Amino acid sequence: MKLIIAGSRTFTDYQLLCRVLASDRHRIIQVLTGGARGADQLGYRWAWKHAIPHQLFRAEWERFGKSAGVRRNHQMAQAGWVIPAVLLTGINSDLPGELLAQVREHVYDTVSGRYLLLPQGSMLVGTYDSAVIYGQDRVLVIWSRVILPNGDALSLENMPGVDLSGYAGLRDQVNHHWGRLLSAVVLSSVLNIGTRIPAGDVAAGRFFPTLGQEAAQDVGQGIGRAGQQVVQRQLQIQPTITIRPGFAINIFVHRDMVLRPYQEPGRPTPPEGGHP
Repeated sequence: MKLIIAGSRTFTDYQLLCRVLASDRHRIIQVLTGGARGADQLGYRWAWKHAIPHQLFRAEWERFGKSAGVRRNHQMAQAGWVIPAVLLTGINSDLPGELLAQVREHVYDTVSGRYLLLPQGSMLVGTYDSAVIYGQDRVLVIWSRVILPNGDALSLENMPGVDLSGYAGLRDQVNHHWGRLLSAVVLSSVLNIGTRIPAGDVAAGRFFPTLGQEAAQDVGQGIGRAGQQVVQRQLQIQPTITIRPGFAINIFVHRDMVLRPYQEPGRPTPPEGGHP
């Protein structure tokens, strides 16, 4: 979730702020503050200490006068929105595929916080990419649809999946295939040594090699080149990134969405809409 930290300019109890935020620290992906003295500065200090991304909203007093504070607060309330979810199907980056997840918490409108927009249990449909390069340890996930329990479906227009810290992509288990690479290196070395023994010492200027030694030398060179190719192919194998079912994620909503409040089947529609 994104957290707004704001309050009195005379607030100076940093330890109290730390105690209040301690239980929810793992859920906070970004901190928003207004840049004023007191609570705002302490919020920025807390975000910096815990390496949590921070976004600053300064009030434009010269431009808007007395209404600048209200405008600034409205911008903070509208800034950013995430859909908390948990994976139902796993990811294996060897091949691209489809993905299912489930909304793990109720999601309400960001204006009033009163209207339920996406109930817990809503289904999410997405895809993941298999284009992983050497040394990469995160897999890209995008989400295309959300299906509500009442049967309604909404388009998410390829919104990105992020981890609980707000970083793009997902990371869980990574297999760099070091065992296969080591086996290829050992095999290549053994083959090279095995072909040198029958070839003997055929260095120029010492003695004339026999026909068998020359043949063994040629075979050894061919096997050596083959061993090097085996090693090169192992180096080209991309890492396998595995994300297990049950992995908690967030979906970053990067555009405005106007949604009507969720309606249970058979119940009347609430009088007002919600705007996340």
